[in-house]
Amino acid sequence: MKIVHLCTGYPITFNGGITNYVRALASMQVKNGYDVTVIGGKEKETKNLPFKYIEYNDFFLRPFSLKEKKEIFAYKKIEKIISTLKPDLLHIHMMLDIDERIYKILEKYNIKYIVSLHDYSFLCPRIQMFTNERPCECVSEKCTKCAYYIEQRFWLKKICDKLKINKEIGRKRSPQFLKMYEENKKTLENAELLLPVSKKVQEIYEKSNIKNKYKILHIGNITADSFVEYSNKEIEDKTKIKIVMLGSFKKVKGGEEFIKIANSLNETFEFYFLGRANENEKIIMRENGIIDCGEYKQEELPKKLKKYDFGCVLSIWEDNAPQVVMELLNNNIPVIGTLMGGIPDFIEDNQNGFLYNPYSQESFENLIQRLNKLNIEECERMKHNIKRTLTPEEHFKELEAEYIKILKDIEKNEKINN
Repeated sequence: MKIVHLCTGYPITFNGGITNYVRALASMQVKNGYDVTVIGGKEKETKNLPFKYIEYNDFFLRPFSLKEKKEIFAYKKIEKIISTLKPDLLHIHMMLDIDERIYKILEKYNIKYIVSLHDYSFLCPRIQMFTNERPCECVSEKCTKCAYYIEQRFWLKKICDKLKINKEIGRKRSPQFLKMYEENKKTLENAELLLPVSKKVQEIYEKSNIKNKYKILHIGNITADSFVEYSNKEIEDKTKIKIVMLGSFKKVKGGEEFIKIANSLNETFEFYFLGRANENEKIIMRENGIIDCGEYKQEELPKKLKKYDFGCVLSIWEDNAPQVVMELLNNNIPVIGTLMGGIPDFIEDNQNGFLYNPYSQESFENLIQRLNKLNIEECERMKHNIKRTLTPEEHFKELEAEYIKILKDIEKNEKINN
């Protein structure tokens, strides 16, 4: 089977959620006998990759551009790459710097393809569908007034960044956001199948009038390979419940929510942070009694997480399918999570964690009441309830089944038409 993965905007060796996933998936497919090529961003140096790799980048197109992208040279460049490869199936993951007219190329050369909906980049140039301190439910007319003029001009934006000039000045007007959405809509609706990573991702695409076949596929996480069901341990300090927030301390990731929780719970609790934070965020943590334990590597988590009783994943945007939830659960840590994005796909309230709505004061107060009643024994009960998430191998098998089904359907239809 000849598979091409489209994952542009970053080099494939970049340490990010989608690039890490595609790199692992492509490697596993090669191991299982697939002919695999990945089209990705420009690498700084040559890497020894188990799959074939084609670099795609263009001077006129930049990742995270809020400008409508219609440059003919970039369009012709990606057309040449795809038409030369002629895969059995093209798997689109990320195309942050590809002209939205790509559906015309795929149709022209009769390339069959599927799209993994890892995030909201096909709907929203800002990707997170989060504006004015609130999540967006779907694409709407509000999208035409989302970005400031300077934000949408690549060189002006660069100059303002360099001179530390506020880019958010002037009138908000971004009619091209809907034009970009309309082009991406054609690509999505012409796909053989759409693969959202969580229920909420599917819901938002459906609410945004993207009509096609959907199949939710939860991503596998490497920490599931080493999962061991919890067994009671001798607890050093039975008077304190240790809560850790994992990942990033940014507001959209729940930094402020963590502070609210820390300031609302009684003296039974201690609060820690493991991950990335800037200097200002570190000061805020110290002022609110949160202990910053610094950054971590994924392989260090089993050892580092042993001391904690609860983890927090407190995104206030519709976070697609946060890997930190899987990392916590696979290390026997129950999770306090928000009812946002893919978090509820993995957390069952009062079983392997707690869920609450960050936009409801009543829901937050209910959470605090329940947490204040917690004791060490209840924490231990929840740890026993935890089941591991999918392994990468299990996810590969589920995806392989979809590949095979699609190719069989294509072959069947071609025979009927001939």
